[in-house]
Amino acid sequence: MALSIILMMGACRVERNPVRYTSAPVSEVALGITFKESIVTHGTFFQLLADVEREYPRFAYSAPSPEETLQADQTLENVWNPLDTGPALYRFRSSDAAWVVSVQFNKVYLNWVRADDQSVGRYPGYHEILTRFLALVERLKMPEEKTEYCEFMYQDRIFWQDYVDDLGRLGEIMDFVPPRLKFGGQARGPIHLRSAFQVEAPELGGRISMVISPGKPLQPAGRQILSVASVIRGAPAAGSRAWFDQAHIAQHEIFEGMFRESVLESWKKGPDAEVAKA
Repeated sequence: MALSIILMMGACRVERNPVRYTSAPVSEVALGITFKESIVTHGTFFQLLADVEREYPRFAYSAPSPEETLQADQTLENVWNPLDTGPALYRFRSSDAAWVVSVQFNKVYLNWVRADDQSVGRYPGYHEILTRFLALVERLKMPEEKTEYCEFMYQDRIFWQDYVDDLGRLGEIMDFVPPRLKFGGQARGPIHLRSAFQVEAPELGGRISMVISPGKPLQPAGRQILSVASVIRGAPAAGSRAWFDQAHIAQHEIFEGMFRESVLESWKKGPDAEVAKA
């Protein structure tokens, strides 16, 4: 999963043979579509729930995901409207917990997830995730023009202490330099870190949200995790399939622009890798 905190976002370029990072720490990938109107009005919502439950048998539900809008430099959360979202967000997990389908009246998502205690090299690849997701969307029989926007999230989770011994030295492994506070004759680096920001991406019809944040230490070793997540959200100009393909290229560029070359080189080799991150 390619995420980052990029400081530049140029025009997307198509690469026929992208570099494959077989041991990159991709931990989650999510594809999603939000529709302009309720899926229920098209009569396919509840049939989809029944079909999904057979393939993804572990069921749970929660409050529906609120709608957000972007205005100028602000992200605004709209008032919850149950006619748009429905009464709940329904989640279905596969038996091995690697796949999650989330559905509410106006949204559908598919996530692939790797637990922190699982080795890298398990990423099934973008095309398998996209194929599964589009199969879900096709069951809804929603016209393409009913798509409000698409989302593509990549998340890497890094055991940062494998590379540096101080969060203040993160700039040695990625294009991000944490601030230091100077007082008492010392420059003191952070012991806890969270950074979030957005960049414009008009070529993708929207914006990219970046979040760098700590994860819960992995027990019993207590190794500390740093999550680097990128969410691209935009309105598709030429269909959702074309938008996801373009967003995938953008995520790959973000990933390569985020991490230092020495780190990227180390992720091209992993002996335990099973599949490629490309």
